[in-house]
Amino acid sequence: MKIKIWLGALTLFLVAAGLLAAPKSKDFREVDGLTAPIYKERAGDAWKDHGRLVGRLFHPPEKFQLLIWKFKDPVSMEPYRVEEFSGAISVYETKWLPDGTYRAVIKAEGFHDYEFKEFVIKKGHDCIMDIKFGTHIFYIF
Repeated sequence: MKIKIWLGALTLFLVAAGLLAAPKSKDFREVDGLTAPIYKERAGDAWKDHGRLVGRLFHPPEKFQLLIWKFKDPVSMEPYRVEEFSGAISVYETKWLPDGTYRAVIKAEGFHDYEFKEFVIKKGHDCIMDIKFGTHIFYIF
């Protein structure tokens, strides 16, 4: 009986020591979603030759980047534009973009990268897509 208790205590000690000595876990969050594009026509002269990407943000991190690529030949590895956002913001808007088809990636510390596969910017329109950043924390051991 004493041997079983001793072996049990030794096993528990070794498991605890292994957990303490193991590399620390990495935690991360994910972007939970992106709404489908809605196009809002704008009449002002500013929108005459281009459009922009805008939307609401839900649970945004303190800082994030939006890397934007324009679909064209040849496909570029470098983003067409990198937009940086920071502070306590609840909406985002990019600088002007020429009309065309784009893809984008959201990058933020503590989050997995999230890719918008394809969206279209139209002259004279805002392309509205809301972004919901995740609140659940995932752990990798």
